[in-house]
Amino acid sequence: MLLAACSTVKMGSAAIVGDQRITAAALGTQVANVQQGLTQYGIKSQVAPADVPRTVLTWLVRFAVTDRAAQDAGITVSQAQIQTTLNQFNAQEQQSIASQGGTYPGLNALLAANGVPPDQRMALGKWLTQQNALEAKANAGKQPTTQAEAAKVVAQLNVDSCRAVKALNIQVNPQYGQLDYQVDTSSGQGIYQVTAGTDTLSRPAGKASSAPPAPVQQPC
Repeated sequence: MLLAACSTVKMGSAAIVGDQRITAAALGTQVANVQQGLTQYGIKSQVAPADVPRTVLTWLVRFAVTDRAAQDAGITVSQAQIQTTLNQFNAQEQQSIASQGGTYPGLNALLAANGVPPDQRMALGKWLTQQNALEAKANAGKQPTTQAEAAKVVAQLNVDSCRAVKALNIQVNPQYGQLDYQVDTSSGQGIYQVTAGTDTLSRPAGKASSAPPAPVQQPC
């Protein structure tokens, strides 16, 4: 778990990621983009209202972490690759929802429902493309097809993201939460996310905060 002390985060910052500062104002704009998307597309959020700022911040941090991991691995992706990946993701989500008897609301609506600002869709496409490239690099240039290969890839991705987080020296303003490392029990994939801390802006006054999941040892 990485938790920044108040004195180490510049005033007006939601987080500092490497030499980049995610300002409170910029985060607020992205949260407003999510809320506007929910209204515009008439879709229900899959994220509790109080958790939207942390979810948006989580995605902004994840984008930066994977970007650094790809950079460290010598991976570059083109706009054409990003758009292709995004198109594939869109088609897969549409097929998945249709197979369950649902109506696909469109990519922007899907993003807003999951706390991703719709105007960050290309950033999401880049993230997905880089993730795919990192997986292939960890498995001799191809996507994993066996459980053994998948386990090897997950282990390497966990190390890559851990090293990227440490290199970026990510600091989260405690008012917005804290950066935690969790492991998805079904996949073994390490997940970095901003979780509720003991002093968050979104917690109603006088209401005790729920304790975040216990962090586990990072893989690097």
